[in-house]
Amino acid sequence: MSGCLVLLFSVVFGTGVEASKETALLHKEQAFSIMKKSAVVQPKLVGPISKKKIYDALLPYFTKNYIEAFIKENFLETEKGLIRK
Repeated sequence: MSGCLVLLFSVVFGTGVEASKETALLHKEQAFSIMKKSAVVQPKLVGPISKKKIYDALLPYFTKNYIEAFIKENFLETEKGLIRK
């Protein structure tokens, strides 16, 4: 999970370099808000769980590409559904 947070930091903070200080601060505050909310959701994703349930839980906070990377990094596919690695 820490690898996913590093990816989030690099995407969010790496794009605001040319923005004004006020805009950068706003982006930073928004990023921390999203991280806090998603940090509450992610530990609740225990399996076996369906991919749809993971998407439903994370889609308000992350892109589909990020969710796919999160699933690939953190879950194993079984006959009963996805389980944490």
